[in-house]
Amino acid sequence: MVLRGVRAGSQSGVVTDEVRKIARYHRGLNIGILLMLLSLGLIVCVAVIGNNADRAAGEPPSPVVLPLIAGAALLYIAGVIGGLVDAIRLTHVMSESSIVLVAIAVILIMVFMPCGNILVLLVLNHRATTRLRDAGLRVGLLGAKVPKDA
Repeated sequence: MVLRGVRAGSQSGVVTDEVRKIARYHRGLNIGILLMLLSLGLIVCVAVIGNNADRAAGEPPSPVVLPLIAGAALLYIAGVIGGLVDAIRLTHVMSESSIVLVAIAVILIMVFMPCGNILVLLVLNHRATTRLRDAGLRVGLLGAKVPKDA
């Protein structure tokens, strides 16, 4: 076990196997959320800029717009699937067994709603970040760096 600096009001400063798992799944969850946000921004930019430029000239949309939107949609689907897998794993590690099934059901339902999926993942992300900070780890954009020493 590694003792780390502890925040005021935190429960412990010990990096356990549970904290290591939370850190690993938290990183995957953050990558999934970033992929979803990046792809949504790309879809909006390509759709607005590509269609407006072509429509202003009175021409049909560029043949490049559709493949770019399709690629961004595939990126979004990859983010949703990756985020979903890590969200289920994270929920399993962070919760008691009775709550896991309810949480997984909510995640599965919300993952197919356009903004609901990101909101559910952000709430789970916040819970994991709080748990990692309580364990004394610094949490960055892509998650916490867990020391390798046992």
